[in-house]
Amino acid sequence: MKVISCRFFIHGDVGSVETGTMAEIELESPVNVETLKKSIPFEGIFHLRQQINFEGSNVWLDLSNDKMELSPSLQKNKMYLDIQALPLSFGNNELGALHPEWEDNCESVG
Repeated sequence: MKVISCRFFIHGDVGSVETGTMAEIELESPVNVETLKKSIPFEGIFHLRQQINFEGSNVWLDLSNDKMELSPSLQKNKMYLDIQALPLSFGNNELGALHPEWEDNCESVG
């Protein structure tokens, strides 16, 4: 199995750790939307989307089909999935709080 680095961004632009909060985890391929939803290292309910290249332009792909398998991109000899997590609800939790299960495995920057 191949390992894919999955980077979740919940504030700011995808790929910009200077303007947002990001956590990176490793998942075994293949990765589908359902796996992403179960693996997101933040508390709350999120709408997930991935920026992809379509006919030479970058477009947002809303990830609404749980069974859809995602295609990572190759960057610096490593497979990556860059996912923007749009918050729908945080309940009583602090905005962008790491899920307790992931606190030792993820680093928030921003």
